[in-house]
Amino acid sequence: MRIFLCDDDKRITAELEKCLLSYFGDRHLPAPEIRSFNDAGSLLADGSQPDIVFLDIEMPGMSGIAAGRLLSEREPRPLIIVLTSFIEYLDDAMRFHVFRYLTKPIDRRRVERNLSDALAAIESESRETAIETKAGVRKVRTADILFIESLGKSVTVHLENEDIDSLRKLDDWEIALAGLPFVRTHKSFLVNLQHVVEITRDTVYLDKGGRSAYLSRRNYAQVRNRYLRFLENTR
Repeated sequence: MRIFLCDDDKRITAELEKCLLSYFGDRHLPAPEIRSFNDAGSLLADGSQPDIVFLDIEMPGMSGIAAGRLLSEREPRPLIIVLTSFIEYLDDAMRFHVFRYLTKPIDRRRVERNLSDALAAIESESRETAIETKAGVRKVRTADILFIESLGKSVTVHLENEDIDSLRKLDDWEIALAGLPFVRTHKSFLVNLQHVVEITRDTVYLDKGGRSAYLSRRNYAQVRNRYLRFLENTR
């Protein structure tokens, strides 16, 4: 496990490192490799691949927003946890698929809660979902599902580079994926919140292939609040 910390305030990176080492030590987990940076340029210049990045938004020089966009283009993409004193930056952070955000001053309990979610998300990358089709049963990584769409009597599971026709109804999919970050944005759409980058009054935009899904106006507040809770990790 490799974790990067980036904040122009060295006290913040030191506090975060202390929290992280305590978290892993208290749970008898192998200590992660932790690297601290005080500017975005140094972070991006590091040639190693982090699993998790704690990223400050407002820094001299290159902003955390710009750095986050570049990090989100890497493969494999690290999980990015934003650090900010200003909640108004959240909309910009959403555009590069931030995993969670933490407001300053740093709250140890929130750090630990979000770190637990990040570790669970990394583990869940291997989770698979079975799709029953006319030709048989396909297995795909659950995290690779962008959204599931119902059109007439057809139900399609949309991946980044493939669409799979499913025999399961959308209501049944909603039940099967309960407890995972999927939300019904419209009577015909079930969307994976892990891939959401922007929400407008009538559309949910995803991070792969320029895909989008309909959002009914009556569901707008519920979906947006669910997404914000997903980012905040408040239940």
